Amino acid sequence: MNGPTGGTAPATTVIAANFTVDPIERPLGAWLSRLGLPYRLALAPYRQVGQQLLDPHGVLNQPGTGFAAILVLLEGLRPAGGLPADPAAAHEEVGAGVDLLAGALRRSPALGPGRRCLLLVTPATPRLLAMPGGPVLQRELEDRLARAVAGLPVTVIGSSEIAGGYPVEDYYDARGHELADVPYTPAQFAALATLLARRLRAEARPPRKALVVDCDGVLWSGSCGEDGPHGVSIEGPHHRMQRFMVEQARLGTLVCLCSKNSEADVMAVFAERTDMPLRREHLAAWRINWKPKSANLADLGRELAVGPEAMVFIDDSPLECADVESNCPAVLTLGFPAHECPSDFCDRLWAFDRAYVTEEDGSRAGSHRRARSRAAAQREFPSYAAFIRSLDLRVTIEPMTPGDANRMAQLSVRTNQFNATGIRRTPGEMLALLDRPDRRCLVVRVKDRFEDYGLVGGVVAEVGAPDRLRVESLFLSCRTLGRGVEHQIVARLGVMALERGLAEVQLPVTATPRNEPLQQFAAALPGTAVGEGTSRWAVRLPAGAAAVVSFDPDRAAPAASGDAVPGWLDEESAEAVDENAILRQLAAGVAAPIGDDAPAGEAAGGGGDPIEARLHAMWEDLLGLPSIGAHDNFFELGGTSLAAFRLLSRIRAELDVDLDANVLFDTGLTLATLATAVRAQRLVQVEPAS
Repeated sequence: MNGPTGGTAPATTVIAANFTVDPIERPLGAWLSRLGLPYRLALAPYRQVGQQLLDPHGVLNQPGTGFAAILVLLEGLRPAGGLPADPAAAHEEVGAGVDLLAGALRRSPALGPGRRCLLLVTPATPRLLAMPGGPVLQRELEDRLARAVAGLPVTVIGSSEIAGGYPVEDYYDARGHELADVPYTPAQFAALATLLARRLRAEARPPRKALVVDCDGVLWSGSCGEDGPHGVSIEGPHHRMQRFMVEQARLGTLVCLCSKNSEADVMAVFAERTDMPLRREHLAAWRINWKPKSANLADLGRELAVGPEAMVFIDDSPLECADVESNCPAVLTLGFPAHECPSDFCDRLWAFDRAYVTEEDGSRAGSHRRARSRAAAQREFPSYAAFIRSLDLRVTIEPMTPGDANRMAQLSVRTNQFNATGIRRTPGEMLALLDRPDRRCLVVRVKDRFEDYGLVGGVVAEVGAPDRLRVESLFLSCRTLGRGVEHQIVARLGVMALERGLAEVQLPVTATPRNEPLQQFAAALPGTAVGEGTSRWAVRLPAGAAAVVSFDPDRAAPAASGDAVPGWLDEESAEAVDENAILRQLAAGVAAPIGDDAPAGEAAGGGGDPIEARLHAMWEDLLGLPSIGAHDNFFELGGTSLAAFRLLSRIRAELDVDLDANVLFDTGLTLATLATAVRAQRLVQVEPAS
């Protein structure tokens, strides 16, 4: 399922599990608030994963659902009762449950066109892991589940990936599992919430487009200028950093260098060191000179047509980082920690998380190299018009198919310079447009003699009005601007209007500091501008005039080619600046998962007693009440048996007190009596045995 879009109501994130998942709600909600993600949380009914998957009216199938996460404890998929002690019997019983879950996923309407979900296999209990072959059994069952859902829009995350990414030593709550089917400690639920929050962020926001790194101290230890290409060391964190950059280049990130060095010295390392994972062909661009790095970043941004909020800069020098943070605050600037665990830093770079990868992503760096080749070829022609005519440009504009939805959604989010209205859509929302009779969606593909750019643009047009065709969205990658592609799009819209007997094509424009190329193009069209001078205006073109719009390369300025944008796209995004603070903390490892174990502090009704204050915070959270008195009755306030068991589990986890369950079901249970019981049990636990 897909994330939210700007300007629409927050999407609902549904969490379903085959155990009591309520403790995840608080830490996950805290992460979403901290990251500014516009999601609402909803929990599916207890242990109804299969039913909710198959029920067309269930919570997983509601129209407002934007993302679904299914948490599965594999042992909980078997029939009621304890886990068999015999590994073969356990394998058979749990395996049957795995097959039932996979069958429900295959038949679920919740996984229709444009919808995806996340399936987390949560950590196994110590009992399963302790039985003969237990870890192997867990892996086999996870593999069985992954194979069973192969081909479905389901991302499977295994228990080893969860434990490796967010390890929690004391993860299992045996008492909570027995009493209330709450198998994990608050710390483990916080770790699961962190993983989900990271995934939700990737669904809601595109990854940063460019990764710019220093050389000495980041790509290698030592100085290439002083130590020479064979004197620098490419080991540990430096080797890991290079491998991360190679992977990012493969996924479509523009990998660049920004170093105060001699370019010849740096390139000698690339030429002579065969043990470097990072090669020159992985680089989209570089600035290797003695200028301030903030100035070089701006120069790279102009070349790549990338705004500062889409860039990440990594340097081992605090001074250089301070320069960039001060002069380019929307750039995410990170200090490189050369002396820590080699994998940790790269694994914590949330800024490059992506929900999906399109075919066009992997060719992005190569496209920029070919852009430089085009620029060199252009200089060989007597005029820009002659160069344009030599490109053998081929533009295909055709109806969108379901297979185009991911790329169309990606372009709607990433495209800024040539985006008419700024409407952002998810793949699911793009697919939904195919079912609307009053909408037409077109995709734009471009080739020239240098490369096949693939799908680079799109149009969503409203065709329900009796007299006009109104463009709802129009976006085009800056890689193809200035060659007449945009003119062919307008001409196609004019022809479409004429075929439908419509008199007019209307192109609305939402003006931003980023889409000036679109504004200039729209203003030059042979139509009437309505509302010009405001942030929202439109161009109205007679359908016949739109149908014959054409590109005149003799009048085109070379700067409009999209390969070099005059002036950096320096509109500082407040959202990016705000998010940079938390992303820096995450990269540095100081933004710990948010759990239920934060100090409660002084609470209303808690008086000066720290135990009563902590219990008061638990009651507030469990009962959803803003103010509770010391003598208020738990059950009269709306407490349930499930809430009581959850309270028992939290007391054990947070206060290290193992209360008898009968204490909670005393009809006179109040904060004061519970605090007294906790203090008494603490004395029992610390007294030596007689």
